[in-house]
Amino acid sequence: MARRASIFLVLAVIVTGTIALPVVAENPTPATASVTVNEFINFTVTDIGAPGINFGALTGGMTEQPEKDQQQNGGAVKLQVGSETNVVCNVQMKGEGDFRNSTGQTIPLGNVKWEKTNSPSTAYSMTTSYATVFTSSVGAVRAENVYYWINVPSRQAAGTYTTTFWYQAVKQ
Repeated sequence: MARRASIFLVLAVIVTGTIALPVVAENPTPATASVTVNEFINFTVTDIGAPGINFGALTGGMTEQPEKDQQQNGGAVKLQVGSETNVVCNVQMKGEGDFRNSTGQTIPLGNVKWEKTNSPSTAYSMTTSYATVFTSSVGAVRAENVYYWINVPSRQAAGTYTTTFWYQAVKQ
């Protein structure tokens, strides 16, 4: 009986010793972890007032006529980059081409001026190439109002003239 107890005790010590011994690798191997974060731009164009850039009914020879709905502190459109944007980006705009009416008459696109302040004297002419309105920062909200004015040539043929303005935010 004593012999059984001794064998049991020896086995208990061996099992306990085996379980309690830590295992250490002789040559640890590192593993590289990675993640790719996609580029994201949150860009909004808000048309202030009636939809579209509307100069209303004008007479030939009128100059620096503002977009109907722009206000002293509001502009015609608001261009905004959201805080979720994780790249520096340029906010840009352009015109598609000259204004045209149904009979093919035109008003040059360059007769429209734009500016971030309500100041036609410092305004830029619209072009068919993208012009940078502002540059955003990563992770910050940035918004700018844009004001528009048009010059109607003297003796301009009657009619409704249209073109398209385009807006974009692109990674710098």
